[in-house]
Amino acid sequence: MDEKKASLSIRKPNKEDFSDSDTVIYTGGISCKAVLENRPQDCRILYVNQDKRSKDFAYIISLAKRNHVQVTLLGARVIQEQFPNCGGIALIALPRKLKKLNLQSKAYGLIIYLSGLEDPYNLGSSIRSLYAAGCSQVILNERDWSWSNPVILKASAGAWEKMNLSIIANEDELIEFKKLSQIPMFCASRKDPVSLFDYSFEPTVLGIIGGALRGISPKLENACDHRICIPYGNDFRNALDTPSAAAVFAFSWLRDNPDFVKLN
Repeated sequence: MDEKKASLSIRKPNKEDFSDSDTVIYTGGISCKAVLENRPQDCRILYVNQDKRSKDFAYIISLAKRNHVQVTLLGARVIQEQFPNCGGIALIALPRKLKKLNLQSKAYGLIIYLSGLEDPYNLGSSIRSLYAAGCSQVILNERDWSWSNPVILKASAGAWEKMNLSIIANEDELIEFKKLSQIPMFCASRKDPVSLFDYSFEPTVLGIIGGALRGISPKLENACDHRICIPYGNDFRNALDTPSAAAVFAFSWLRDNPDFVKLN
């Protein structure tokens, strides 16, 4: 991209800005910054409220210019009309494409497979907690998350762009990965489980957390080395939602392996 396109401009968005049917719109400073920091080559146009000034906005604009991403300044009314509730900043960019899981890749740290998770907000919230706890990799079912990227990214507070993510076509691939890696695998379950309070996580471990609708299949549950349940403090018969369960397991792993995170 030439220097002219990387410069600042002041104009209203036009149809040509949205001519690439594969692009999506990210809004808010955290989301825009996360995409520009991690995938600048996929960014097309950054729109900014010309009347809004902050260190964060200045950094995002400089980041876009350094990576030859067009920056367009808009008035407050125009940017609100074009990108409602964007917080004064919006980015046109390609969604993140997820790679297939390399079954022979080296396994290390906490690896989590989110089984049957379909809601983009819950996925983003889960990724947020897992990344904060030091999770090294998240594995997802193969599906098109493209148009959900902005929702996932915002719910994850930017962690979606930073997390090491992989996809699998079926559960057999996950079981094969576990066998080739020779690592223990646990799942959240109430079928003959051990209490989380009595379990110590190994530094490298593969965990399975089921979605609210589908849960974990019997095939995967039978392939696990350990079944773990989260003790409740009240008489409550329902499962935690996926983001809550992910946070509990991930931070429990971190409690048992603080030095692993520091070394890696």
